[in-house]
Amino acid sequence: MSTAEIIGVVEDMKYAGLRTDPLPAIYVSGLQSSIRRRTVTVRTDGNAGGLLPAVRREVTSLHPTVALTNVQTMETVLADAQSGDRFSTLLLSLFGLVALLLASVGVYGVLAYAVEQRRGEVGIRMALGAAAADVRGMVLADGVRLVAVGLVLGLAGAFALSGVLASQLFGVSPRDPAIYASVAGILLVVGLVASFVPAWRATRVDPVVAMKAE
Repeated sequence: MSTAEIIGVVEDMKYAGLRTDPLPAIYVSGLQSSIRRRTVTVRTDGNAGGLLPAVRREVTSLHPTVALTNVQTMETVLADAQSGDRFSTLLLSLFGLVALLLASVGVYGVLAYAVEQRRGEVGIRMALGAAAADVRGMVLADGVRLVAVGLVLGLAGAFALSGVLASQLFGVSPRDPAIYASVAGILLVVGLVASFVPAWRATRVDPVVAMKAE
């Protein structure tokens, strides 16, 4: 049985990917190993990419028969290791944008239809002396309440289910407050526009015509 002298202790390493659990690692001298392949790591404070030609020249000058393969910077190694995770995150982000677009269209359609159905009510209120600005404010308030209820329920559901997607995301938190705020803001703006445009049109119509349409 061969023996070896311990000269230091190192941390565990991740061998099979960044998402795997660290495993114990042992470093031995190249003279004590039968493996002919070697991995050399060079640390620099400057531009790592610009150092590659110098590393090749130095190794060639020391060992002309040694062939260097797969020479790359640590940034490239990490980028390759993260490429699959980044693609998954990008794909999920695209799906999320499509879902947000569909949700925006749906919110606009539902609110616009709901306001349009109140055209007769708008005509009656204006015939009784209500100001156009007051009617628009009333319609906007109703629209905002509907959107707010939907956002509360939707955000609560998304927050509860966010853990399911945590393993598929990279560099993005499944509960990032900025993302939640952005989505809520977009849908709120869509709701305001969807409520204001039909209300603005309805208040510009003669009250008698609006009541007849009802």
